[in-house]
Amino acid sequence: MKRHSYIAAWSCFVLVLVFYVITSCRTVPPYRDSGELITSACTLSIAHSPGYPTYMVFGKFFITLGGLAGINPAWSMNLFSGIAGAMAIFFVVLLVFELTKNIWASIFSGLLAGFSYMNWYLSVVSEMYSLNLMFVVMLLYLLQIRKYILFSFIAGLMLGNHLTSLFAIAPMGIYILFVSPPLMGRGRGGCNIIWKKILMYFFIGVSVYFYLPIRSCAQPFINWGAPSGFLEFWQVVSRTAYGHTLDLISREVTIKQVFFPHLWLFIKALARDLSIPGLIFALAGIFAGIKKDIRRTLMLLAIFIMTGPFFLYMARMPVNPHAVSIVEVSYMVPEMILALFAGFGILKIINSLKLFKYVIPMLAVVLLFFNAYYAYSKVDKSKNYVAEDYALNILNTVGKNAAVIMRRDHTMFSLWYKKDIDKVREDVKVISKGLLSAGWYRDKLRMDYPEIKWKEKFISDENYIRWFYEKYSKKFPVYLTPSAVAELSKDFFQKYNFQPFGLVLKIVEKDTEFNPDEVVSLIHKKYRFTGAYQISGYYDFFTKDFVSLYAQIYDRLGMEYFKIKKVIDAKKMYRKAVRIDPLLYKAYSNLAYSFYFEGNIDEAEKFYINAMELLEKKIKQYTRKQFFKKDLAEIYNNLGAIYEKKLRNTKKTEYFQASLTSYNKAIGLVPAYSEAYYNRGVLFWGRDWKRVTEDFETALKHDPSNVQIKKYLIRARKELH
Repeated sequence: MKRHSYIAAWSCFVLVLVFYVITSCRTVPPYRDSGELITSACTLSIAHSPGYPTYMVFGKFFITLGGLAGINPAWSMNLFSGIAGAMAIFFVVLLVFELTKNIWASIFSGLLAGFSYMNWYLSVVSEMYSLNLMFVVMLLYLLQIRKYILFSFIAGLMLGNHLTSLFAIAPMGIYILFVSPPLMGRGRGGCNIIWKKILMYFFIGVSVYFYLPIRSCAQPFINWGAPSGFLEFWQVVSRTAYGHTLDLISREVTIKQVFFPHLWLFIKALARDLSIPGLIFALAGIFAGIKKDIRRTLMLLAIFIMTGPFFLYMARMPVNPHAVSIVEVSYMVPEMILALFAGFGILKIINSLKLFKYVIPMLAVVLLFFNAYYAYSKVDKSKNYVAEDYALNILNTVGKNAAVIMRRDHTMFSLWYKKDIDKVREDVKVISKGLLSAGWYRDKLRMDYPEIKWKEKFISDENYIRWFYEKYSKKFPVYLTPSAVAELSKDFFQKYNFQPFGLVLKIVEKDTEFNPDEVVSLIHKKYRFTGAYQISGYYDFFTKDFVSLYAQIYDRLGMEYFKIKKVIDAKKMYRKAVRIDPLLYKAYSNLAYSFYFEGNIDEAEKFYINAMELLEKKIKQYTRKQFFKKDLAEIYNNLGAIYEKKLRNTKKTEYFQASLTSYNKAIGLVPAYSEAYYNRGVLFWGRDWKRVTEDFETALKHDPSNVQIKKYLIRARKELH
């Protein structure tokens, strides 16, 4: 039977791996830190905190192996994830067999875990989570067959892959310490020798972290945090730069606000990935496990809680699509634990319900087929080139020796990979706005671009960019991504303009002429669009985010056309934007204003309502509401103007109330909104002079230099008295 279990395990490994390879991303994936991790592994660099030394070493091995087979580094790393994910399934099958002595239950558990959406998804992109899952299941298997020395070494190595592994290691360690029979009842000397070996091999595994200071001293291509000294090493490992949290945005919310919503999303994800019948089997398995071996069952449940709900509690992330896409990786291990229990459960149900002993296995087969079918189209990245397209579209169109200042990590990392690993447009300078304050990063810039005399002293991101542009703009063009521009203050815009240049914006002097036709021509001739460029064609957050950037191009071009009174061209651009991203509220709002400008208030109202509904939903999701509130207030204000115009045209009183409600909502969102106060005052003109005067006075208070408000306030006061 032991031989049969290995045949089953290898069979499941091969089956799952075939699907992972078929759906694997062939280039740099549009996912979180993939571009940075591939670049770091390829150059044996120091990745972002905590450095992931185990992943870097394994990654370099697979990149080298893939290179021998003619596979590019990005695909090699993606395949590495697939192999690690498939090996996790291999150990799931072996583990369930050790616990049940049933081949079919083992295969069911393995394939249930292997074809779950989250495990599959993270096995086709370059991240360390599939490797982490493999380590967890391997440790559980080693624990079951009592290979404690090897267990301790793998546990240490696992911590070098991801520090959150401690959440899985801790329950297993407690189980060994207090429950495991081989360490009980021995002579004192024998027990001490075993514990010494366990600790020694654990520290040998953890010693992989020496990779960080050793490589840091060699000044690698990426030397994140420069952990060559003890203090810097500790700061990198403990994620000091992230405030010892998963992400700095966790500071914006409280645990009370976000924990239970995240817990609900977690439960829904379990039902999505394992299906309701799968969860029923898992529940039956938990009860069967409690009766058979309560200690092991409690250990598995502790791992489930620690790596799932407890991690979500500690992460304290906002509940929005971006934050969920970051924390959903914590679903992997809990889903695997439930898949183990599902194997126990299906066996228990078959043994308990003799009449259905043939029906239950058939249901299990249908369940596995359904899970695989459901996940396949959602995880398939074999034709997903959006991250590569993004990088190439910027690198192949910016000017010679250009500098591109970027803000978003996942977009910038795709340029790191294409420029520095694939050697595309090595003359372009890719600069991270968010890292400029870090000394190690400014040292990297000096090494990468020695022709630039970088300032030693850091003042602020904005002042650094201002200095950089003023000193070097005559030597080469300087571009910023829209997300980097969005963080600049109004003072910056007093002297400079930002002209749309496709995916980036070019810094120019004030009053520099601009022809949007040239940019449209550039996009049509030089941009590469591989596959569908509509967000409805994709499931995951990060691919949608990349695609949405193209919708924003057309939205910006529409505004440029509108400035030069080419309203028809502007509307064409806005419509292109909403076809790509139907959730881009700004494009709807701009389209509405174009119709209002033409006098078509019915169409304007329709598109303003579209924009309003999208924005109201977004405000509920995101913690940084102030920016969205200003936009929503503007939409309410414009809707108020539309209803006021309808009031004048039709004399219908319902439009008066609709207009008043819209202005009140705008003021409620932005209490200092001068234009909304002024418009509300105009609405009461001739109806209530006291209200008119009060609103005009408030409007003037918030906009003291407005000549028009002053003029009509004088008239209103005369009418009042």
